[in-house]
Amino acid sequence: GSNKAIAPRLGYRNGPLQVVSPDGGSIITSQRSISGNSFFEVMGIPSNQITNDYWFSWYDDQLMRTWLVVSNTSATQTANVEVRIAGNVHSYQIPPSGRIGPRLGYRTGPMQVVSTNGIPILASQRTLYGTNDDLLEIYGIPSNQITNNYWYPWYDDQQMQTWLVVSNTSATQTANVEVRIAGNVHSYQISPGGRIGPRLGYRDGPMQVVATNGIPILTSQRILYGSSSDLF
Repeated sequence: GSNKAIAPRLGYRNGPLQVVSPDGGSIITSQRSISGNSFFEVMGIPSNQITNDYWFSWYDDQLMRTWLVVSNTSATQTANVEVRIAGNVHSYQIPPSGRIGPRLGYRTGPMQVVSTNGIPILASQRTLYGTNDDLLEIYGIPSNQITNNYWYPWYDDQQMQTWLVVSNTSATQTANVEVRIAGNVHSYQISPGGRIGPRLGYRDGPMQVVATNGIPILTSQRILYGSSSDLF
């Protein structure tokens, strides 16, 4: 019936996972996970937003333990996947309905994950941090959703330690970036394929991050609080 919820535990350790309403009704789905002392929730990705090309602003498999999870949504075709990071390319063939979960050893960004033969894929990072094995998962940003202008409702680099990561997705052009917060403007030039990670010292909002010359960029906040880490 309408306005109802279910919350089963299924017992698998696998992927990809599809949740579909057989009668075509509208549904919302998420995963709620507990690991160590941490709790987090991720929403399901609508099928009409799945693509073959994703980006991450940052990847850290040095200070943290980070698995890159890439799943093939096709039940019949192999996905030829390239992971492009720090000038290197890692190539994989993912069988129908299969997945990979490598640790790549980098601490840099941006990172692109692309299915070069056009097969729709999913991409996320699963990160363990600290002695409590606090777990966090973030999804890649579909390339068709990347822009030059982002907003955050809040930024806290006083009660928490918060790095603002901004990455330039262009391989040929410098991004002229302004960070606008609390009536102040911080300006940066980010080289092709480069990134910045300043701490700004504010506890305020909203915050705007914009490439004033129109270059597509990625941005995220990386937060340390107590013994836990977060990204968004």
